[in-house]
Amino acid sequence: MANCPAMKSFPDTDRPMSPDTGSDNQNEQDRRWMNHALRLGRRSRGMTGSNPAVGCVIVAERQGRQCLVGAGCTAPGGRPHAERVALDMAGNRARGATAYVTLEPCSHYGQTPPCTGALIDAGVCRVVTAMNDPDVRVAGTGHRRLREAGVQVTTGFSQDEAGRDLAGFLSRVVRGRPHVVLKLAMSADGKISAKPGEPTSITGPAARAQVHVMRAQADAILVGVSTVMADDPALTCRLPGMVSRSPIRLVTDSRLTIPADAQLLQTAGDVPVWILTCASPEHARVADLKSTGATIVHCGATLNGKVDLHDAMQRLGGRGVNRVLAEGGAHMAKALVEEDLVDELALFTAPGDIGEGGLAAFAGIPVSTITSSPKFRARRHAFVGEDKLAVYERVEKDTVMFTGLVTDIGEVLSVEQGGDVTAEIACNYDVDTLAIGASIACSGVCLTVVSSRQLEDGRGAFTVQYSAETLSKTTLSCWKAGTRVNLEKSLKLGDEIGGHLVSGHADGVARILSVQPEGDSLRFSFEVDAALARFIAPKGSVALDGTSLTVNEVDGNQFGVNIIPHTAAVTTWGRLGAGDSVNVEIDMLARYVARLAQFQV
Repeated sequence: MANCPAMKSFPDTDRPMSPDTGSDNQNEQDRRWMNHALRLGRRSRGMTGSNPAVGCVIVAERQGRQCLVGAGCTAPGGRPHAERVALDMAGNRARGATAYVTLEPCSHYGQTPPCTGALIDAGVCRVVTAMNDPDVRVAGTGHRRLREAGVQVTTGFSQDEAGRDLAGFLSRVVRGRPHVVLKLAMSADGKISAKPGEPTSITGPAARAQVHVMRAQADAILVGVSTVMADDPALTCRLPGMVSRSPIRLVTDSRLTIPADAQLLQTAGDVPVWILTCASPEHARVADLKSTGATIVHCGATLNGKVDLHDAMQRLGGRGVNRVLAEGGAHMAKALVEEDLVDELALFTAPGDIGEGGLAAFAGIPVSTITSSPKFRARRHAFVGEDKLAVYERVEKDTVMFTGLVTDIGEVLSVEQGGDVTAEIACNYDVDTLAIGASIACSGVCLTVVSSRQLEDGRGAFTVQYSAETLSKTTLSCWKAGTRVNLEKSLKLGDEIGGHLVSGHADGVARILSVQPEGDSLRFSFEVDAALARFIAPKGSVALDGTSLTVNEVDGNQFGVNIIPHTAAVTTWGRLGAGDSVNVEIDMLARYVARLAQFQV
């Protein structure tokens, strides 16, 4: 067990602080230290192979001041990990200190022992992480092992920033493919060259230098063979001192027509070249291309005989490629957009026009396909020299869904009235899985976790906030200390849907009219407003207090359901009676059917 002093506030900052800094600054100082760790992690992006580019700082209290005693990022090649680099720097000063890590420390044995063990052995007292590691070999076990060893664990600080920095690793682990950044340089009138096949200098030196920085931060750079034939590019990072950070150079070449004298093949022994092709392994050129040092990656083909980009990305993910920078021409850009493979767009726009005859950036697809698409949002606008840079990122589908299968019964610990209402709820969930910003259904109402902690009795606890509007439509206005609530975490990709899809947006309240035994079950009768009653049908689904139930009968504004013994035992239903109220969410399908019925002729 870590040798920790009595728990107290840790007023952290990025410079020594005066001893009177209070615990009110805890969250802000945690974020500032975490931001320092994030900056360190960015230094190694594109250099860590299949491993994530993580940053770590270790902060110790000395004579009432917070001091940085260790710092590090994932080493080139992926090892040693950031935590070990920082611990080596800190030495004995790590005992009793706080470690800030941009990703949950690993807990499994690979080529090196787990970082959780190193942190515990070093005597680190507290670990603050930005986010959980979705790798199935970790996935919460790192946080849990630290906690079991007596280390205080806090997670969720600067999670959005960490998610962007680690987007490549997260994409490969979760989706099986790299994070794809599409880079385009175009004129003010949306052209990328004076005419097809003609190299055209569009942006200025500052923008071109920025592109080389982007190359240094990518694992691989992607172009099509037509770009190789037209431009004969080197695709290396040519900034002073950064040549060694040139990424893997990828070429899509369905028929292996890449010229033998292409710069890429001439330098394949110095900087890796991978040719993505759907040609047969017995193709006549395969041996010659391999002899140059190039790697041939055989991919699936589309119906028109082109390289299947989805399959190619999956194969790259299988080879440990986290982040791909696509620099191909208009046709590559168009293909990636049409296949919905673009995760991020970096659009450099020069001030001048090219005019009639110029090649459009997306080969006929308007630039607004991305810039005005609801799938993307603008993240950054800046001038780079005389050119404009606009960065757009994919908006992940953040629609939260539940199944109406209650997984825990929570207990309200406190309710505080303010501008909004703040409630703390005790639960049996592992607090490591309750990251800040996570969604959880509380008696059928989707709420956002704003903080979490471990209770002395071993239970976890999380805090949620909700507005006056939520109070007006739900039973949350009746919450007080001791109130029991049904809990369900939101669905994750791959989770089984056991009940019916529930959004967690309560439509109103139903009043329990009676509860009668029916065999081993309980028959509940309810009354709802007429506006909701029209959506409730016999044998249809309804979510009551977050529980997916089947409607038995309907009579005007009244309806009934059966609660089986198991449901009564694992939810709050065993404690409800006539006169109590529950939250109601009508079936989504019923909404759409009613909406369509309005337009019937």
